[in-house]
Amino acid sequence: MKKTYQYSVLLGLASLLTTSLSAGQEASIQTQAPDRTSGIVGHLGISNGMNYLREDNGDSAREWFGSVDGSITLPAFQADLLIFDIYARFDNMGHDDDFDSNEDPKYEGILGLHYLRQVRENTRAGFFTSYGYTIPQDEDSSDAYDVLTVGLEAQHFLSDDTMVYSQLGWGEKIKDGQDDDEGFNGGVVARVGATYFPDNVSSITLDFEAAGTNNYLDNDDAGVFLGATLSYQRPVAETIPLYFTCFGRYDLIDGNDEGNVEEWQLGVGFRYYFGADSPRDAARKGISIGTPRLPTRGSAWTEFLD
Repeated sequence: MKKTYQYSVLLGLASLLTTSLSAGQEASIQTQAPDRTSGIVGHLGISNGMNYLREDNGDSAREWFGSVDGSITLPAFQADLLIFDIYARFDNMGHDDDFDSNEDPKYEGILGLHYLRQVRENTRAGFFTSYGYTIPQDEDSSDAYDVLTVGLEAQHFLSDDTMVYSQLGWGEKIKDGQDDDEGFNGGVVARVGATYFPDNVSSITLDFEAAGTNNYLDNDDAGVFLGATLSYQRPVAETIPLYFTCFGRYDLIDGNDEGNVEEWQLGVGFRYYFGADSPRDAARKGISIGTPRLPTRGSAWTEFLD
């Protein structure tokens, strides 16, 4: 039952963007073409927040977390983009009785690479790959479940103030951890989102993600992972491209018969753009949308749920 639900969600997310892209093709002729000739664009960001954790057995905790992220986009040839990005996170779970475990997540990070081509006036498509690494609370690398993800990516500007995007990929663990048959041990991930630019200086993004693997725990317990993020940013000052950011994110890490963990996260931070004057300008120039996070986050929770 869970496997059927899992793949229904993944197929639904994958088809959502396909429908949006098809509906927006005729409107694309009338909108401004993305700017791919003005050189390098990228960002640096930092955030801090509170994570409300809840297990299905009733245990809960409030713990803080911090993250940093960055990206750089390089024009390639006449219509292509080469994009690098990084995301790193620290979770402070070491002092809560319910989550004070050597197997809790502590550090995780994702290194991403994208190659996109301008296939239509307002549409980019290509592929991405990412390497997600995890470190548990005891910082024993032999307990870590790292994961490599590869997949396809598309971005489309429905209008001058709305961009939609999608990623569909396959993840495979590349470190055995404590068990050869556990972790994100071969599975699908799908991500869709939309960014709305209400004006030239701010943006609102709604992002959905789903992933699943048939062999997450105990060799045969499937893992189902769901995530959703709502984020907003606006400038701190008119003279520099520094932006205040805030976001809310929900993650469900479900280990089937082994239980699940829900994460409700609220965070604030700052983001600095270079090579662009605004979020809309950065999007037009091909700034990174990042890579799926659930294969890495699911990997980080493997031993705690086992």
